[in-house]
Amino acid sequence: MLITLEGIDGTGKSTVIERMDNEMEIPGRGIVFTAEPVIMNPVALRDSAPMAELFYFMADHAEHLKTVVMPALERGDVVISDRYVDSRVAYQGVTLRGIVPDLMGWIRKLHEPWSVVPDLTILLMLHPSVAAERCHGTEDPEFLGEVTKNYYTIVGLDPDRFVIVNAHQTKDEVYDQVLEEIQKVVAVDECI
Repeated sequence: MLITLEGIDGTGKSTVIERMDNEMEIPGRGIVFTAEPVIMNPVALRDSAPMAELFYFMADHAEHLKTVVMPALERGDVVISDRYVDSRVAYQGVTLRGIVPDLMGWIRKLHEPWSVVPDLTILLMLHPSVAAERCHGTEDPEFLGEVTKNYYTIVGLDPDRFVIVNAHQTKDEVYDQVLEEIQKVVAVDECI
């Protein structure tokens, strides 16, 4: 089972995953906590051409699938990833505007033949200005707003896969809601 956490920078995805890694157990199942990107530093890519950045992240995703996700799924583990394909679609859907028609659809199609679709994606949503504050001014609220719009578009394309969590809540409330959603989908999986 593959579960992904998504959202703009500053929503608390990494904080939730770190806490789950320390506290969460699923009786009888292994849990693999992971994140994308896995092999490269995204800050180093900031001066790259937008198209190059997309393909760097796709290469990183391919390596992530091969070395972490697929082996864990083959063992029957639950994989929980901080970011995945939807991040690429949402973020590069902003940075590549005007270069490719139907940009988000094109990026999704590039992944379809070889990637794994998550069983559940939890989308942490936070107002872009609050997210930018949490990032200590390293992120542009206008850019994060455009990425947020893209996330809503992605949810509309596959609504059954997504659960939206209000990241304006306290850290404990966000964590509890994420944990509850994961427990629901794992319980259903164990009944099948």
